[in-house]
Amino acid sequence: MAAARYWRIVGVETYAGGDLELGELHLYGASGRLDAAATLTSTIAPTAGTLAALQDDNLGTTCRFAAAAVRAGGFAISWDFGAGNTADSIGLRLGAAAQDVFMAGCTLQYSADGAQWQLLSEFSRYAWPGVGAYTIAPEVGDTDYAKVAALLHFDGVGGSTTFNDNSPRPKAITAAGGAALSTTQSQFGGASLAVTGVGAGVGGGVVLVGDSADLDVSTGDFTVELWVRPASFSGTAILVNKAAGTAGGYPFQIYTTATGAVAAWSYDLAGVQLYAMSSAAGALAVSVWTSLAFVRFGNTLSLYINGINAASAAYSGVLPANAFPMSIGAYSDGKYGFSGHIDEFRLTKGVARYTASFAPPTEPFPSSTGGIGGTLFLPSTQHTAASAAQIAASAPVPAFSTRRTAPLQLARDVEVGGPGTIYGTTQTKGTPNTPTKARVVLLCQRSKLPVRETWSDPVTGAFEFTGLDERTEFIALAQDSTGSFRPVAADRVLPEVPA
Repeated sequence: MAAARYWRIVGVETYAGGDLELGELHLYGASGRLDAAATLTSTIAPTAGTLAALQDDNLGTTCRFAAAAVRAGGFAISWDFGAGNTADSIGLRLGAAAQDVFMAGCTLQYSADGAQWQLLSEFSRYAWPGVGAYTIAPEVGDTDYAKVAALLHFDGVGGSTTFNDNSPRPKAITAAGGAALSTTQSQFGGASLAVTGVGAGVGGGVVLVGDSADLDVSTGDFTVELWVRPASFSGTAILVNKAAGTAGGYPFQIYTTATGAVAAWSYDLAGVQLYAMSSAAGALAVSVWTSLAFVRFGNTLSLYINGINAASAAYSGVLPANAFPMSIGAYSDGKYGFSGHIDEFRLTKGVARYTASFAPPTEPFPSSTGGIGGTLFLPSTQHTAASAAQIAASAPVPAFSTRRTAPLQLARDVEVGGPGTIYGTTQTKGTPNTPTKARVVLLCQRSKLPVRETWSDPVTGAFEFTGLDERTEFIALAQDSTGSFRPVAADRVLPEVPA
């Protein structure tokens, strides 16, 4: 995601390839709708209705654009958040009119100055929700969700001992020793796990997460994350453990000390310590929520406190696996219990989510793969043959920019044609650099097939390729006309759509 003052949609396609009509067009961020504070404009005026109808929260009022406008190379609908303001968008929410004039897809871009634009994402094939209805609101998902072995939001009714595992493979969860949900404190969601530890004695609150095979992290990277809010410190208190009571042979044990430090270690079955680390005293404070993450990345294990690397240790071997459940809040028998609240617990196998200092999460962990836009979309598709031909026809290729036969060039344009432009200059390096005449060839990044070629201007070094799909990446390859230098390439170049 990126924060920027300007946002726009380009490359719009409709279900029938003709007019576009919407009841609402909202720009969304991770926390909800963003565009209410922005000024909405379009490069081509609507033929019916007004742009205000796209922001009035009234699905009964609509705004319609003619088919010629939608297919025009310069068509864009933009949001401006004003000088000194930025927005961080993840996608769009649409209000639908009839299906044949509904938006099938578009490209979302952002800019700091309104002149140079960057691609955020291509949204392909919105699902039509019905006349006078909204599409599903965008949500941020977790691209590594399939590797999540345990995900406990600790949400629910205060006093409840029912806990849900929202991972892809839910585990059986049991509570003992008075562990229960509490609505008096929470980091996210209005509730958290409340546990009352009693040090080394028996009776501390504990939550046990079953299915130990899926919880083993004996090899490979992993990440353990949670939020904690201590009520007091009275000695060693277990936060997360994968062992039976105090038995050895466990991959990790994360705990707090009497001084407010956070520590982690592991022992094998023979009682040999495999690694150990501890933060400085006072890393945790009573009645303050703190983000913790314990990560294995290659041969390094690190402890992050509020996103800052607080301690690390090296270990290159295999960590012990066992048949015991994972306990949260104390040992599985209730000993060495933590006193306070715990929220948002996640264990991810095979992924080191953090390899350097990071900003702690500001929202609950996603419970789906979601991705940008969440469940807004049907499976991604390429341009339909009809729409690709229309787009290619709307942005004809100058004759001088290709040496291919017309049928072959048309075939290329059906694949990569569109309203976008790629431009630049060719220069010979020096003090200063000097413009150079060069042959420039444009290749499709994905297929590596040539799609355009031209000579740059011998005086200015300028070159330009037009009629390109703004959602396709290209490689620009330049070779000076004398052959004195090696070719220079720029990859993953995205065309820009002129305003």
